[in-house]
Amino acid sequence: GVRLVGSEMCIRDRLNTTKLAMSFSNHINAVAVKHGEVTKTMFPEYEIHSITNGIHTNTWTHNEVKKLFDKYIPNWKTDSTQLKKAFQIPDKEILNAHKIAKQELIEFVNNENITGAKLKPEILTIGFARRFVRYKQADLIFENLSQLKNLKGKVQFIFSGKSHRNDGIGKGIMQRVIQKARELNGDIEIAFLENYDIEIAKKLIAGCDLWLNTPVLPLEASGTSGMKAAANGCLHFSRLDGWAIESFQKNGGGFPITDKDDFFNTLEFKIIPKYNCNYSNQWVGEMKLAIANAGSYFNTHRMAKEYVELAYKFKYSEIREN
Repeated sequence: GVRLVGSEMCIRDRLNTTKLAMSFSNHINAVAVKHGEVTKTMFPEYEIHSITNGIHTNTWTHNEVKKLFDKYIPNWKTDSTQLKKAFQIPDKEILNAHKIAKQELIEFVNNENITGAKLKPEILTIGFARRFVRYKQADLIFENLSQLKNLKGKVQFIFSGKSHRNDGIGKGIMQRVIQKARELNGDIEIAFLENYDIEIAKKLIAGCDLWLNTPVLPLEASGTSGMKAAANGCLHFSRLDGWAIESFQKNGGGFPITDKDDFFNTLEFKIIPKYNCNYSNQWVGEMKLAIANAGSYFNTHRMAKEYVELAYKFKYSEIREN
């Protein structure tokens, strides 16, 4: 075992690498506000700050969306915080850009998915793509099959992702999603894409209408896939954890999930009617909120600036003074 004198880093002859790193760090940082709060309860003896993650917008936006940003927000590539001006983009142009991205996705999925699903471009499309681990609950939609089947013809799902080769539980969840999708074929369309990579991710976050995030609270540190979706005007449908808490506080477009029952009720009675009946006004209004309020904040321009100002620059000057 390893024991550091005067510390509690060695518990039962095992080295706590987190405490080791914290003890030799000048600045300890969490990757979302909630992550910081949870980490402080775990390590109360340390001063812990938080700078919320962000994504590189230019990398993750669809080409049709980029054209809109270039036209109406010329300086967005050098300062993604300028996406707050997205409200000035005409509704019809945002919807048309998304329609192109969605058509590309649907054609790709119908050719490549392994469950036999046949998706239609006019139906509300929900995406879930990330690591398959227990706490992310990829199989949550199968908790109530009767309610799920009631959504036939109203909604369709696309799943993708990978699990660690040594994570038997993660692999099991993935297999359950694929098996259930095949069993429900004809009742509701659920596609699964193998060999998840960056190119598939780009198609999904731009072409889906809604991005699903169902972590067990409070285990989500931040999450970034929903940020990528929001920058494309894809709304997120998320439990209140990680970055999603801050996004909803900023009115960043989308719909919160408060519990399992609320998941189906919100989807059936709030989201689907808004998509079907008000696609040209209320829905596109939510898309603009996602781009302007979430996309303008959860990006690397803001994040890097905060790291420089709140972590590196501040700590460097403090070290020099000492």
